[in-house]
Amino acid sequence: MKNIKNILIIILAILFISQPVFSSQEQPNVDFGSYMKNLQNKIKKNWNPPNEKGRYARATVLFTLDKNGKLIKYNIKKSSGIKEYDKAAIKALKSSSPFDALPKEYKEETVDIQFNFDYMNNLH
Repeated sequence: MKNIKNILIIILAILFISQPVFSSQEQPNVDFGSYMKNLQNKIKKNWNPPNEKGRYARATVLFTLDKNGKLIKYNIKKSSGIKEYDKAAIKALKSSSPFDALPKEYKEETVDIQFNFDYMNNLH
C-alpha cells in the first residue's frame, strides 16, 4: 500500500467546478493547473452518460497514471448507484487514455487522481 505522503490526490468535477483541489505534501511546487484542465477537457469530450430527464448522478473514479500519462489502473471509488452511469464514467476515462505526460517537475513515477463524473438534467 502506498504511503499517503507519496500520493497526490487531485479532486475535480467534470461539471460545475472550474478549478481542481490539490492535496500534496511531497510536491507543493508542482503546477498541475494546465495539466488538469487538459485532462478534464479530454475526459469531458468522451463523457456520454445515459440521457434521462430529471436525473442527477455522480460517480467518483480513482485512477492512476504513470509519468508518461498511461492509465495504469482505475476503480469506482463511489458508485452513482446507477450501473449505466458508472459504466459511462469508466468508458470516458478509458477512451481518453493516454493522457499527456505528467509535469516534469513532478518527480514521482505515478499520480493518483480522483475524478467526479457529474450528470444533471433537470429538464422535464
